[in-house]
Amino acid sequence: MPVRLIPLLLALAWGLNWPAVKIMLSVIPPFALRGLGLGDLNALISSNGAVSRTLGGNAELIDRTHMRKDVAEALFAHLGEY
Repeated sequence: MPVRLIPLLLALAWGLNWPAVKIMLSVIPPFALRGLGLGDLNALISSNGAVSRTLGGNAELIDRTHMRKDVAEALFAHLGEY
């Protein structure tokens, strides 16, 4: 993919995000939607160990030295939206 297309694709994805969230919030309450987001974060962190073990223990999606800080930042980012 040409590098010139990346900003265009990001802008398109960002623009489509707003209508998607508006539709989702008409169906799901805001706190439930936030819970789903935190659930996704939990799944990512949980899969980090499984992927690391599958690839021989050398590759990690999230560096373990920064995992506690990353989780705290994600929680504060989610809670800060209220």
